Amino acid sequence: MSLRQISLNNFRNIQPVTLDFHSHHNIIYGPNASGKTSLLEAINFLCQGKSFKTHKIDRCINKRQNDFLLFGRFENHKVGFSRADQTSVIRLNNENIQRVSLLAKKTPCRVINDECFELITGTPGSRREFMDWYLFHVEHNYLKLWSEHKHALKQRNALLKQRKNIEQLEYWDKLMAEYCQKIYDLRHTHVVMLEGVLKKEFADLLFDMSVNLEFTPGWDSSCDLLGQLEEKRSKDIKFGFSSLGSHRDDIKLTVDDTAVTQILSRGQIKRLSIALILSQLYLLSQQVTNQTILLVDDLMAELDNHTTDLVLQHLDKINLQVFITNINPDTTLLDHFQEYRLFHVEHGMIKPVRNR
Repeated sequence: MSLRQISLNNFRNIQPVTLDFHSHHNIIYGPNASGKTSLLEAINFLCQGKSFKTHKIDRCINKRQNDFLLFGRFENHKVGFSRADQTSVIRLNNENIQRVSLLAKKTPCRVINDECFELITGTPGSRREFMDWYLFHVEHNYLKLWSEHKHALKQRNALLKQRKNIEQLEYWDKLMAEYCQKIYDLRHTHVVMLEGVLKKEFADLLFDMSVNLEFTPGWDSSCDLLGQLEEKRSKDIKFGFSSLGSHRDDIKLTVDDTAVTQILSRGQIKRLSIALILSQLYLLSQQVTNQTILLVDDLMAELDNHTTDLVLQHLDKINLQVFITNINPDTTLLDHFQEYRLFHVEHGMIKPVRNR
């Protein structure tokens, strides 16, 4: 659901303000360190209940204040987020909620920024999180399945580290095998679909190369996982952790059987990262009715005008509300959208400039 209005008070360096947004296209420009990224961060709080910049929420409080307050009016709901005395309060339609997942389910939100490189060059955990975000919004019971798997893994690892009550491993091994197989089926299906969309809809972002995606599970999927857990039990006890399972899943990205990180430039890796995110958003738009919010921070950094134009064209394929930041109101951005709202940010002051 699109964000119609936001109010910010004592958040980062932004001066208190209330802003009305366009339901599809919003462009925010201004010099570096002016507050552009902070506005995107505030929007992310209202959609996801967290920051994409820091795990320490108190850092988001204005240095001269003791708390911050955010309020957002979405198409069909209202959200408030406050932070004071190291305590966060989240309100959804005027009622306090304890589970961030209730908020995140309302409005899917994705970020494209410098950290999107991590999708390609980062740890397998970045790519597992990438898959899980989509499945959380598409598969009704995925959060429950993922939580049950996490609990089973935690219990199994605790037994391995303590090296006591080893007979209980049989129980947790069975649960682990059951949960991992279900997660495998969902993640594997998603990666197959993702590769198809990437090559069909976003091939022009792949610099004339055929990029292949392969889901690699955290065990030999041609054999029964339960048997492999039993076989590796002695080794797992020795090292104190589970060496097999969904917590070791990954996505392998290659061109002609060579890892993309070995042959692509930094600019090409950013293009591939953006193409993967857009492919996933395209898939999501086919599965859910909720409009997704996409936060694009400094779009034109390390991208030429041609690539920027391609990305903007692809955004039009997907049911999105987009917030794009840039240092200046570049004509490549402004000329692309028939309708938009434009905002200028300087020294923490955000002002609407014009609508079109």
